[in-house]
Amino acid sequence: MIRKAFTAALRLKHSKFQATHKEDFSDAVTVYSFEEYSVSGSVNVSDTTKYRYWRYICPLPYRCNIAKLMFFGNNNQKLTGTIIGPKERKDPNCGRSFAFDMDPLTVFSSKPLTNGWVGMDFREPTSVKRISYMTRNDDNNIRVGDE
Repeated sequence: MIRKAFTAALRLKHSKFQATHKEDFSDAVTVYSFEEYSVSGSVNVSDTTKYRYWRYICPLPYRCNIAKLMFFGNNNQKLTGTIIGPKERKDPNCGRSFAFDMDPLTVFSSKPLTNGWVGMDFREPTSVKRISYMTRNDDNNIRVGDE
């Protein structure tokens, strides 16, 4: 299982966080792009523009897998909205909601093998200051709260 978790971390390289005003992401702006692989952490968003739709998108040629996503506003408050994304796999253990359920052992896994993504519709333009993430894992990596 360690190899699977490492592979998931490698998939984070070149993945992106994007924001947009349009539901179809046709005017998407990349607010952060991963240049190296990672397991978990958070990134600060320097773009202060308010966007309604925000997403994590995985690079070609991988299926999108992400265990946790959290969006935080200017006052470091956790932001909530409606979970969005392309059609889900039929596997009930891979749904979009698992990206936001705070359980590191549940995972969103996209149906498309390429350009899979999961995101949040905040229902109104919203400024995101920080995005926290965790890749698919067996809970054998370091995460917030560990010592």
